[in-house]
Amino acid sequence: MRAIVVGELVVSIGGILPSLTIIANLRTTPRVPWMLLITALWLWLFWWYLQGRGWPQQTTDFRRRDLRGDSLPARVWGWALLAGALGIASTLALGFATLRVANVSREAFAAPVNFSSYPSLTVICAIACISATAGVVEEAGFRGFHAFTDSTPTWMDGGHSYHRIHVLSRPSFQSRLCDVCVSSIFSRDQRGAWVAGQV
Repeated sequence: MRAIVVGELVVSIGGILPSLTIIANLRTTPRVPWMLLITALWLWLFWWYLQGRGWPQQTTDFRRRDLRGDSLPARVWGWALLAGALGIASTLALGFATLRVANVSREAFAAPVNFSSYPSLTVICAIACISATAGVVEEAGFRGFHAFTDSTPTWMDGGHSYHRIHVLSRPSFQSRLCDVCVSSIFSRDQRGAWVAGQV
């Protein structure tokens, strides 16, 4: 339970400032994408703190241990990037295939914000901010603090089971689609629920 609560706090707190920054930038000065600088600074401070630095000293070891943010060898990074690219390509392909086999509205693929009225540089910076925040904050919360420290396989532990349920409850179509793809390995019912339009 502690892992779930702390993980949720990490994700919630870490994503607040970048989200507000993007919204404020788009509403006030959309031609000057200052959101990128603020987001980069915030994510650096966020990771710096979770690595065990800063106050209070009593939680230093706990933060460093549960973040699980150790450096990876270059070989592991390379395989991880390849797996990520293949995962994104597979998700997009499955998304387009879903339109042909299920009754899914095309609006489900629409972005939550209409970027057509903003300059290209601002749109690129906004996407970069969203992607970087998701990569840093969600990985720290879900893959780090949500996970348990015992020897239980990660796909069976409570933190990751909760994570799968949590992502499925999000309104984002892509988040749901990604999670159904992963979860379908473990549950055929979720595959059926997706095709039936219940997810």
